[in-house]
Amino acid sequence: MSKRNTPSAPVLTQEAPPATPTWSVPLLRAHKIQTLAGQLMGAALRNQVGTATLLPMRLDASLWQEMLAIQQDVAQRCGQQQQAWVDGCKGLGQAYSQLTMAQTLSQFVEQEHQLADQFNALVASQLAGWADLMQTIQLDYADWLAQKQAQA
Repeated sequence: MSKRNTPSAPVLTQEAPPATPTWSVPLLRAHKIQTLAGQLMGAALRNQVGTATLLPMRLDASLWQEMLAIQQDVAQRCGQQQQAWVDGCKGLGQAYSQLTMAQTLSQFVEQEHQLADQFNALVASQLAGWADLMQTIQLDYADWLAQKQAQA
């Protein structure tokens, strides 16, 4: 057998993407949150459409009882999240009331900074908690809906 004289394919080297300019990072993050929020809204819409298609097929009491149980579970989880906020605010109030009078400006600034850090941590925790709760509710409901549609 003779070897055919074929030119070898050019070797393509993959260059690293250029570094993201610092000024564009907020824009990229804004785009990311828009994308993530859009995905969550899409899941909510799919769940609503699925519910609308499921209800006419199954108008029995057990379906309504399960849906009521889901709503009660959601209300309980929302109550827990709200209680975490109230407890966090109470903790901030206690921390503020226990501050000693600063003797210097630097001590005062440090105390205020620590309180601001605690407040920021509470807000961050709440935001993450609510976002997680929304996602969990959507996913759990989508799973339940898929099971019910498979049974129909």
